Amino acid sequence: MLTILGLRFSERQILFFYLLLATLLLTGLASWGLYHAYGLPVANARSLSVEIKRNQQLFEKQQQHLYLLDSTYLAIAAYQPGVKASFVEGDIKTQIAEVRQMYSIDTLQLFRAADKVAKDSLLFFKAFEQAADFYQMMYDDKKILASKQTNSELFTKELEECLISLQPAPTPGPATQTIQRSTSSTQP
Repeated sequence: MLTILGLRFSERQILFFYLLLATLLLTGLASWGLYHAYGLPVANARSLSVEIKRNQQLFEKQQQHLYLLDSTYLAIAAYQPGVKASFVEGDIKTQIAEVRQMYSIDTLQLFRAADKVAKDSLLFFKAFEQAADFYQMMYDDKKILASKQTNSELFTKELEECLISLQPAPTPGPATQTIQRSTSSTQP
């Protein structure tokens, strides 16, 4: 019997098969663990397709509401507070309220449509409320700016009138005395 390293040939073959089997078993377990740790490809594909469909629905909703956002912005940009038109102010306030209302209506519909709602879709609808807040600030700032400009114009006008009234009357100087003498000498 031939022995190398104290093992016979048949023992070395058995040891080789045990080591090979252990290596294959550990490799299989590691692969299975990594495969399940990162999710199944089928489940990932399904969740990805659901997310893509939800994003398409959100984009379509955005396209539906885009005209309201644009028209509200243009109405505020064209608004002139100096012009007394209460219907324009009422229209702007109504449009801002409609933009704000999109957040509450669309989120309720989204909750009813699906049990599980992603946070990004809620943040998307939160943008409508933030846009309404921005438009409200823009509208208020435009009114405040116009009132400050009219106050400033009124102040400068009153200042000019005050400066004119504070200027001393011209005193008769040598030039006015010579004019008076020349006109009195021509009279008989």
